[in-house]
Amino acid sequence: MKKAIRILSITVFVVLALLIILPFAFQSKLKQMALDQANAQLNAKVGFEKVSLSLLRSFPDFSFRIQGVTIDGVGAFADERLLEIGSLDLTLDLMSVIKGEQIEMERFGLINTRINVIVNEEGLANYDIVKPSTTTDTVQAAEATSTEAAFSLTLKSYEIDNLNLQYTDMQGGMELRIEELRHSGRGDFSQEVVQLKTKTLIDAITAKASGVHYLRNASVSSDFDVEYDQRSQRITFGDNNLYLNNLRLYFEGWIESAEEQMDLDLRFSSPGTDFKEVLSLVPAVFLHDFETVSTNGQFSLNGNVKGKYTAADENYPALDFNLNVNNGGFNYPDLPAGIDNISIDLNLNKTQGGLDNLVIDLKQANATIAENPFSLRLLLRTPMSDPNVDMAAKGRID
Repeated sequence: MKKAIRILSITVFVVLALLIILPFAFQSKLKQMALDQANAQLNAKVGFEKVSLSLLRSFPDFSFRIQGVTIDGVGAFADERLLEIGSLDLTLDLMSVIKGEQIEMERFGLINTRINVIVNEEGLANYDIVKPSTTTDTVQAAEATSTEAAFSLTLKSYEIDNLNLQYTDMQGGMELRIEELRHSGRGDFSQEVVQLKTKTLIDAITAKASGVHYLRNASVSSDFDVEYDQRSQRITFGDNNLYLNNLRLYFEGWIESAEEQMDLDLRFSSPGTDFKEVLSLVPAVFLHDFETVSTNGQFSLNGNVKGKYTAADENYPALDFNLNVNNGGFNYPDLPAGIDNISIDLNLNKTQGGLDNLVIDLKQANATIAENPFSLRLLLRTPMSDPNVDMAAKGRID
């Protein structure tokens, strides 16, 4: 009995030692292999601080981690960093790795990521870094396709923690900044139709075009339950809610992606009626101490986006957007006067096609500012080719 216990103890010790030692033995080789493959495929400078394997970190699963990933530009973007990842984690089912036919990924994680996308004044993009395919690559792709049925990869859950994105289009005069995005999803991607549950939090989004800030440090949160059909590449939204600052939006519909176009049918509305929800979208630079502002009034918001989007010929889906505000008003506690009698009747409408089909119809925008009445109306057609404007404004602002 003692001999059996001794043999068992030695066996357990050896197995544990192998679990600890073997990953370290292959780390340097794995790092070099990963670097060689990345630099062979990309027109960029790729770097890793550390590549590690572990059978203990998530036993009985197999854990793979890459830390300190960097991708730096070359040529026109030699001084710009495109991507920086603190840690990229994969957790794989050990037995599926051993069998090799269907790899089951338990978890995919992307931690502390910074992405800096730039389109320069000549229209060159720093993310266009994949090297053109060679004859050898084409042959290898064909071989990979022929063995696709014998190998597949499934995913059960994923997480993106603290992603920061900076997008700058110098040619188009656009800028987008996303700060501290956290997103997670769970679903069985081995199924043809995936029931996916997702959660998203974004601390701040800033969007700017042609010098105009459309969003400034807006917060976003959402809980989406979606159905993803992997055969048709269709995403169907059920009853889902999106919060933009204090504004709550309900939406439903579907999006279907093809190789060169996107087909969509989305409907949205706001279940809330408190004017303060709309007021929360006013950038903080104009609206300080939002929580102390007293408000009154009601609003309604609804719309839909339906049709096809193809970037090649700038073909955009049809749009219908409606916003109405009745008897709105707000005031700061420490100011003697506020803005009252706010009424807005706005419709944005566009048929399928280019952005020149957009019609902005602001039937009325009235307010009393510190007892000074002000009114505005605007009708804008063909905004891109030859703006046709019918506008009137009346009032006195002191």
